[in-house]
Amino acid sequence: MPKRTRLNKKGSVVRKSRMKAVGTIDVTPTWQGILPTLVALIERGDYKGKKAAVSELNKVAKLADEVIMLKKQGKLKELKVKV
Repeated sequence: MPKRTRLNKKGSVVRKSRMKAVGTIDVTPTWQGILPTLVALIERGDYKGKKAAVSELNKVAKLADEVIMLKKQGKLKELKVKV
């Protein structure tokens, strides 16, 4: 049985795309990966760069404190890093 050709409203042939849908690629940096940049900003950055770096380090410090608290409360079973 021959394939049927689909036409749009203008009479042009509608071709099926051979491209497949692509999922989202997560390029979020890890804290270990971004740390050298933050240190460089603190050591050699301008005021705005230093302020941004300190702000990011404060975020990770708060997160680390929360993880330690959850570990002490027994809500986290295991951590890969010893605290």
